[in-house]
Amino acid sequence: MAHSKLTPEDQKFWDWSVDDLANYDVPAIVDHVLRTTGQQKLTWIGHSQGNAQAFMALSTNPDLASKVKLMIAIAPTARLGELP
Repeated sequence: MAHSKLTPEDQKFWDWSVDDLANYDVPAIVDHVLRTTGQQKLTWIGHSQGNAQAFMALSTNPDLASKVKLMIAIAPTARLGELP
């Protein structure tokens, strides 16, 4: 809600996808935690969509993946076929 240029009333404010979360938010979260704690690696504990974002980010960004020593995926989202 504290975007530097847009407000929630602007249509572009809402123009984002899970790809953006994986490409920008996950790396920012990981780097912030490591910078704040002074650790070199962290354990990611995620739930549902947070896991999807982490799987996407870690599988496409080797530098980011090297900063995560363990990922615990609780209730990961998955689609196995057509849903009734």
